[in-house]
Amino acid sequence: MRVERNSLIQGFAERSAARHLVISNISPDGKQSAIIIVVGITFLMTEKKVQKIILAVLVGSVAAGCAAINEPSQEIATANKRELTAIEKQGLARSLSMTLKDPNAAQFKWMPVVLVDRDGITDYCGLVNGKNGFGGFTGFVRFYAQLKKDEKGRYTAGALKAVEQPGRETNMFDPRWLNGICEKFGYVDFDRAD
Repeated sequence: MRVERNSLIQGFAERSAARHLVISNISPDGKQSAIIIVVGITFLMTEKKVQKIILAVLVGSVAAGCAAINEPSQEIATANKRELTAIEKQGLARSLSMTLKDPNAAQFKWMPVVLVDRDGITDYCGLVNGKNGFGGFTGFVRFYAQLKKDEKGRYTAGALKAVEQPGRETNMFDPRWLNGICEKFGYVDFDRAD
């Protein structure tokens, strides 16, 4: 294999650290030249510019990678939904509020339930308003629960698995709460909660 030196690339490599001189070699097919040019140009920039470029690439990569995380499956995206009945809301409010600071003060806003279950459990998200340690309401925040049906097929019992922290600051890399668990199970538009 014949290797040629490119004077433009050679110049970049000479201005960079000596450990990069090796990359100034280019194969005859030219495949390495694009990589070498990018590396060479990077070394001509100030350290701050390099840091900004690296940060931008990392943030873009993370954002692009996270976009597909916890997307609802085809089964969930096309699943039927229905409103919870008054009896279901009453039973769920009783069972879900048991782990809250003041169970009797809990207020719920219910989402339509996505009719998909896993081994007898239905994943569910809604909104809850509870009291804090000072006796004041915190404001409505999302919750994630796992619901179970009774012998008549009604959702009347469940376990509260997570409640969003009131006033939570969003993570710039992934602004979704609890890594997008509600989105994963088809609960996206919380303006529909009543």
